[in-house]
Amino acid sequence: MRVDQRRLDSMEAVGNGGVFAGFFSTLASTTAWLLVAMLLGVLVACGGGGGDAGVGAPVDNPSLPAGSAPQIKEYYPQEGPSGSYVTVWFASPYVGDLTTLRAYYAGQETSIVAVNENAAELMIPAAAASAEISMGAGEDRGNGVPFVILPTQLISLHEETVAPAATNTVVTAAGSVGIIIPPGILDSPRKLTLARVENPPPSALAPYSSPVTYDVSIEGLTQLDGEVVIGMKYDPDLLDPGFGAAEQLVVMRWDEQEGEWQTLPYEVNADDGEIYAVTDHLSLFGFLMLVEAGARAGEQLLNDIYVTPQGNFRFFYSRSAMDDDELFGNDYNWSQSRPQVTVPYNVNYPVYIQDIGKVFEDALSNYKARDFKDPTVTPGWLYGQWHNPVNVKIDSYWSLTTGLGVRDPQYEKIRQRLHFPSGELKNFTGSKSSHHVIGHELFHRIQAEYYTLLGMRSGTAGNRPPNFWWLEATAEFAGSRIAWGNERLVYLNAGTRADLLSHPLNSTGSPTGHTGTWKREYEYAASAFVQFLVEAKYANFRLLVGAVAQGNPLEVLNQHFSPSTLGDYYAEYAAWAVFADNSPLKSFPVADFSTVVVGNEIAEKKERLELNSGDTLKLAVAGGANAELRVFRGPEGAAARRPGNQILAPDQVLSDGDELEITTVQGNEVLYLLAVNRGVTDTSLAAEIKVTRAVVGSDEGELLADHSHLFNLKGNYSARLWAVKIAVDEEFTIQFFEDQWVDSLTVPTTFASSFNAYDVGCIGIWITQNRPPSEALSGVYIRLQYPDGSDRWDDWNEYLESPYLGGNDQKTVWASVDCDSRYDAVSESVYDDWGDNPRGTYKATVYNSSLGELISGEFNLQ
Repeated sequence: MRVDQRRLDSMEAVGNGGVFAGFFSTLASTTAWLLVAMLLGVLVACGGGGGDAGVGAPVDNPSLPAGSAPQIKEYYPQEGPSGSYVTVWFASPYVGDLTTLRAYYAGQETSIVAVNENAAELMIPAAAASAEISMGAGEDRGNGVPFVILPTQLISLHEETVAPAATNTVVTAAGSVGIIIPPGILDSPRKLTLARVENPPPSALAPYSSPVTYDVSIEGLTQLDGEVVIGMKYDPDLLDPGFGAAEQLVVMRWDEQEGEWQTLPYEVNADDGEIYAVTDHLSLFGFLMLVEAGARAGEQLLNDIYVTPQGNFRFFYSRSAMDDDELFGNDYNWSQSRPQVTVPYNVNYPVYIQDIGKVFEDALSNYKARDFKDPTVTPGWLYGQWHNPVNVKIDSYWSLTTGLGVRDPQYEKIRQRLHFPSGELKNFTGSKSSHHVIGHELFHRIQAEYYTLLGMRSGTAGNRPPNFWWLEATAEFAGSRIAWGNERLVYLNAGTRADLLSHPLNSTGSPTGHTGTWKREYEYAASAFVQFLVEAKYANFRLLVGAVAQGNPLEVLNQHFSPSTLGDYYAEYAAWAVFADNSPLKSFPVADFSTVVVGNEIAEKKERLELNSGDTLKLAVAGGANAELRVFRGPEGAAARRPGNQILAPDQVLSDGDELEITTVQGNEVLYLLAVNRGVTDTSLAAEIKVTRAVVGSDEGELLADHSHLFNLKGNYSARLWAVKIAVDEEFTIQFFEDQWVDSLTVPTTFASSFNAYDVGCIGIWITQNRPPSEALSGVYIRLQYPDGSDRWDDWNEYLESPYLGGNDQKTVWASVDCDSRYDAVSESVYDDWGDNPRGTYKATVYNSSLGELISGEFNLQ
């Protein structure tokens, strides 16, 4: 973007330099800082590397014994401000456990940023004095080497009083730096000071450089009521001509409260060698040339740089390291694994980094298509939009310092950078997990457009902020459901356990439940709730993210759903999770009655009840503040599921003191008792089932069975399931397919493979012999009578031999479906001679050759 007359015409070239998040406690608290860092040297993006001969890993030396502290052979730099990064090379490779290595400064342990068997990168503490650096392993301590602290100093360049004005106020100093102050920023005359800062600590983006910095302060002002523009002159001759200026420049702002760097929106006027940054907060600013001055730091410390053609992503990576990888560095292997993207390749960069960049661009494009805020653009009243590419670091040292190594991608919430181990960028086929993690981490960057910096804090394990689960759950959903347009990745529900509902909705970490300890952190599995809101309740995902951007998500959601409550939504979510085909729990049995042991199933308790005709079942509920018992009656097994995202409505909802009496049940019917905690505090809900049989002369009857279960429900919304299977003491039961079976062929899962190709109207009967196969009656026949008086007979045993029919939970099963087209399960043939189904009454009767008629049932087809 050219600014033409708006540029600072009098600016001249800036000198050498670099920056870091320093500590300026000795400077006035009202000072606002402008840091201009020109990092000189070899741009790694053009092939990278360099360095003095012999500096690096001295592999020709014998290895140290395990547990011996490394001796420092060389180190760089040997002086600098406090907070500096220093790399030390070992005299011999360290063969022990790298996690046991320690770094010391002035005898006190200090942070190790990165380490391998040949070298370590460490950080000089803040506000440190000159002292020695050493390495340690266990109780052993290596040799010490001196590091000289260079004090930070200010050199005044210009001072003047600036007053409120009706037009822009432009102030420059030394022909190198200036500030544009628009009307409305100043409320009274104030002193503006421009100074040069010597020896500021370096930037984490380019830690081995000597910076040139500028202090720009306005007396009494830090947070502004509008935006000011900082303009600086840079020397284009210091940039590599083979790459764009945007690939080699970056502007950052120092956040005093967080003590961290944040990147700023900026524009480059490459024709005139000028760069402009916009900000509403005067603090420490960093203007970096992303070239490597510290060649002695060795190849493992250098970054290659790639900016996507669209300019939305800047990648920091090691081309030499990735070229050595058997996937990235082998053209054929990469062609078999690469994402399916179209890229106008640039010969200056490897194909793999350009392919990966295009995937990031696709995800951003899809997020923007859903009207999410663009993290690369900041609107400005003065110059329109300011562009700020997202920084992506591959195999970064930051990942190593967090202990993640090559395992997990991360969003660095403070510096707003994305970190990806290269190993997570290899799976663009199959489950497409690489797509998922890219979408997930990029969404964190988008979340930062809605949340305050404090709102993006993740805390530590066991001490997470209230919104941490929501940040991860929404990013997990977005990474699989939003980032890729109409494509929905199955990776979303990976690792979810059957006891999902028994843990509080806002759980974090790896909980332990009746299915064991989770291997997946719960905050990611909580994406199921987001999935429910968006796909089952049709909530607008973008509006949902924006609405919950401030405050405790549980409290905000409770208000957001008004006049309904979060408890209302959670109760429906629990039913959806248990019974819907699209729920993440669809791969688990609701309740497996083939065994009495509770296994990897949703129900935490299950049991059977035997009833005779005329018996009464009474269900009573007690206790449970903010809790309720939702009663569902239905079949067992896969037949209990509902298609798609259908939310099953309960047959009854009971709370403290309520009772439900059931006098009519069908054989093998299951009572699904779903206890739901609709509140934020832990509670217990007791449910008791009594079965009685009428006795002449007794009001209460004979008590046949008494079963109870105490649901211990965690606060902050949780649910648990008790499943009770009812076995009726009848030889046979008959169930006709209901009206919905007519004109749309839907059959039990057992028969789906037999009938799903024929979309014709059907009359069907489901008959169960309530005996295990070893005790099943022989000589059983089924008669189906049609409304016109005609009938057909079927031999029970003939159907038991069918590959599609037979045993079902120790009960022999027979089914008959009368369709316009008939599929015969025995002969595996299709017959088209049945004609249209007549309307009227159908009757099914079960006969035994010795006992005669056993049971019959009727169905009226309207």
